[in-house]
Amino acid sequence: MKPLHIHERSGYIVLYEPIERKLFDEYERMNEYIEELERKGKEDLKRQGYDTTHVQHRLEMDMRYGNQRVTTSVVLDINRFNHVGDVLRAIRTFSDVYAKRYGKGVEAPEAGVRVQTVRVATFIDTDVVHFKELYTNHKRTIPPAKSHRKVHFVDENEPIETPIYDESVLSADYVIHGPAIVTTKSTTYLVEKNWRIEPTPQGAVWLLKENVKAK
Repeated sequence: MKPLHIHERSGYIVLYEPIERKLFDEYERMNEYIEELERKGKEDLKRQGYDTTHVQHRLEMDMRYGNQRVTTSVVLDINRFNHVGDVLRAIRTFSDVYAKRYGKGVEAPEAGVRVQTVRVATFIDTDVVHFKELYTNHKRTIPPAKSHRKVHFVDENEPIETPIYDESVLSADYVIHGPAIVTTKSTTYLVEKNWRIEPTPQGAVWLLKENVKAK
């Protein structure tokens, strides 16, 4: 999953006024809204420790025709409004999205086009985890234990001699069958009887229940 922050602000922006047949021309005001939201998103990512050199922004708007009560969320392919062509482009994008959702021919720009909410999604296009790699079919081996100790488990009357491992066994080449204990710098895995741990290439682990035949 890519790091993502969304910021928005409510507004009443008329892109097309039907009575006066006037298109929106307050480009500076619109761009100030957008820049404010971009700045907030970038600050959030920076505060989380991300390198903001390659931050990207996606501009979205909740739009409606005339006095409709329901708005439609529209993702735009521009991030600034600098001339009338940008306004017409936003209106066209809204009409295309509206037609796809509600049917061709129901667009009504003649009733006016209004923006209810301006939204900016700020993200970094980093490498993501490919979940198919979480499943490995290669043969795993059982690593040697660092030590053993007697451990009391629930539902067991007597302590069980249990192998103890450290974080070096959390490799996709290994499988650890319970009962076992794996200690790491951040946590401890308790693997009960009839369970096993299968580490993944990304450093996560699967904790899986063994198939136990009924006696």
